Amino acid sequence: MVSALRPEACLVRPVGGRQVWEPASPVEVTDRWLDAAEAEGASS
Repeated sequence: MVSALRPEACLVRPVGGRQVWEPASPVEVTDRWLDAAEAEGASS
């Protein structure tokens, strides 16, 4: 299981002119993992 403290499991949202890390939803994290897996598969 991925910790929400890891950058790849979070989203950066601008709030009041500063960036705030927020935990990403499982769907968003999964989409990033699938994109990364596809990129790795295509490059190897």
